[in-house]
Amino acid sequence: NYSNLNKIVPGKSTLNDVERINGASLSVKTTGKKTYMYYKTPLKTFTNVVLVEKGVVVYSKENVFGSYRGSVESFKANLGSPDITLFDKIYEYPWYVYLNKGIAIENDGKEILAVLYFIPQNKDSFIKSFTKELNLSIVPIMVEE
Repeated sequence: NYSNLNKIVPGKSTLNDVERINGASLSVKTTGKKTYMYYKTPLKTFTNVVLVEKGVVVYSKENVFGSYRGSVESFKANLGSPDITLFDKIYEYPWYVYLNKGIAIENDGKEILAVLYFIPQNKDSFIKSFTKELNLSIVPIMVEE
């Protein structure tokens, strides 16, 4: 377990909270009013990210390497069926989104590949806020073989 992003509360935690909980970031990028904090993972090609806007965490996205966040089945057992399913435009894996819980999991059907912690919201707000931000699609991506 190399990350404490699951202890950050979107909508409540501040930039100072993020640094206190998860340590200093690897790098920081500011775009307009958005501050992105990047954290290392076990694989150099992946970074975890926390978005802070107006001094408060909007979301954190944690790449998962191993089973320490549970399994797809454990999420379904605890949270029920996802409210919506979105699809990663790059890696093509589905994201199961639990709107009222403020959590989404990218998965391959069995293993969790990433967890998104966000401010609970309705479907329209989530799609408007996150599909472009996280490069997600509401329809599966078809891959030519």
